[in-house]
Amino acid sequence: MTSEAASNATPRARFREMMRDDILAAARQIMQAGGYPALSMRALAEAVGVRAPTLYDYFASKEDVLNAVFMQGVELLASRFQGQLETTRPGVERLVRIGIVYRQFGIENPDLYQLLFAKLDQSFIPGEEQRMASKGLFEALRNHVVDALEIGELHPNDADFVALSIWSAAHGYVTLELVGYVDSCTPIALNDQFERFLSSILFGLAAPKLADRRSPIASVAPAPQSPISD
Repeated sequence: MTSEAASNATPRARFREMMRDDILAAARQIMQAGGYPALSMRALAEAVGVRAPTLYDYFASKEDVLNAVFMQGVELLASRFQGQLETTRPGVERLVRIGIVYRQFGIENPDLYQLLFAKLDQSFIPGEEQRMASKGLFEALRNHVVDALEIGELHPNDADFVALSIWSAAHGYVTLELVGYVDSCTPIALNDQFERFLSSILFGLAAPKLADRRSPIASVAPAPQSPISD
């Protein structure tokens, strides 16, 4: 509910919205503490402090709750992607920054990250609205790739392929970090390590005029060699 809508809503509508938010916050707390198997309507009702029939007034099932939490995750990540439009110029720099905010999202919200991208709960299939919204995340990344291609900062290539390559690389790294596999890979701090990793991927895809240039935001030295030859 937008702030304007909230101000115009009736007291009952505002109460329902607050109650709905409380339920979703409790669902996230349960999943953070015990994983997805710990979430049930009974556990959720107990956490919120209501009886089960009251909970069903807001959500018909566990799947409805997960779909709502799923949308919270998509909207949060989409807003962070959108924020890069205001703080970076089009091109490789923006793509690196998008990768960085993707990692930050995963590290700060592992429950949302895993719900969106890890499918830890095999019984949960996101609804059509949720699938279309999550597809919009890829489309946002693809649009930024198109911008980088059009200004000549990437080798001519298929935008879908480049976007999927970037997402796959970032996702793989974040997934490994969440389970503790990258902590001891190098003595470099994880934030800097991720920037160097993603920069090496993107500058490997970069057009010749950028291929030998250090990442615009890299603060660690030296920049890694490109894994992809021209």
